[in-house]
Amino acid sequence: MRSRGHMTLFVGLSFPDGVNFDKNKFGVIPENTILTVNTRTGQIIDQWGNNTFYMPHGLYVDAEENIWLTDVGMHQVFKYSKGERVLTLGESFVAGDDSSHFCKPTDVVTSNDGSHIYVADGYCNDRIVKFDSKGNFVKEYSN
Repeated sequence: MRSRGHMTLFVGLSFPDGVNFDKNKFGVIPENTILTVNTRTGQIIDQWGNNTFYMPHGLYVDAEENIWLTDVGMHQVFKYSKGERVLTLGESFVAGDDSSHFCKPTDVVTSNDGSHIYVADGYCNDRIVKFDSKGNFVKEYSN
């Protein structure tokens, strides 16, 4: 939920368990995938993200109204400020389990003061990865 009674949400695809994403088979989503909606009227205030995402999954709006998204097809996390991408975590279409890679990251949140980023990398890696506000790796929490 954003201020002024607006909600930001994404319109995307899902995938069944055990199915691996193939960017050549599915391709980028040509339509706008991120919508900002007035919760009182249902009117679409803003929409963007066409030809940007493959399988958007997690969406979070932080205290400064930055929009954070995960894309399980791309194995990445993105931060947008005023519609511009300002931070990318992970390597495009490269799954992994080290400090700079994810495997289908499911969600992202920040600490209340914005000093840390937490990525749930749960579909393949069963872990939470912590970064500082600039995207530098801090710590991994796993079993």
